[in-house]
Amino acid sequence: MLKDYKNHKDDIMKVLERDAQLEKIEVAAELNDDLKHHSAIRRAINALKEYEQSLDIKLSEQEEAIVSQYTVSENLIHLLPKYLTVTEVGKLLSISPQMVRRKCMANEIEAHRTLNGKGKWRIPSSQFVSHPDLEELLLELQEQRQSSERLASVLLQDADEVKE
Repeated sequence: MLKDYKNHKDDIMKVLERDAQLEKIEVAAELNDDLKHHSAIRRAINALKEYEQSLDIKLSEQEEAIVSQYTVSENLIHLLPKYLTVTEVGKLLSISPQMVRRKCMANEIEAHRTLNGKGKWRIPSSQFVSHPDLEELLLELQEQRQSSERLASVLLQDADEVKE
């Protein structure tokens, strides 16, 4: 088992070592060290995604769920709210919010409505834990939260200044 892991790790390292774009980033004069580091990370992610696609591995939903248990960052899972909004599920599934509502009504997505069936949809997030794009959504939610916290902090500072 460990040998298999080492082989997979070696394959991944070879992909990165052979990537010409990563080499260009290293010698780019217009990039400072921070920009080189950031650019290299983004390129490595893209190179590995390209490699994954080239393998053309087709996973069943059950296999995708198993893989996701090991690939979604544990640092992000705690950000997963109990319920997702119609808009968030739409982003996750790459469909419109209206289509999400239709799928909820057709019981294709587990959900219930508040206010005796007349309010907003409550869509349990647990059914999407294995979705391959969940981590991307969680990162977006984290950014929104941080942005809201920064705004609240600025507003509190302004309110304190007005008091003085």
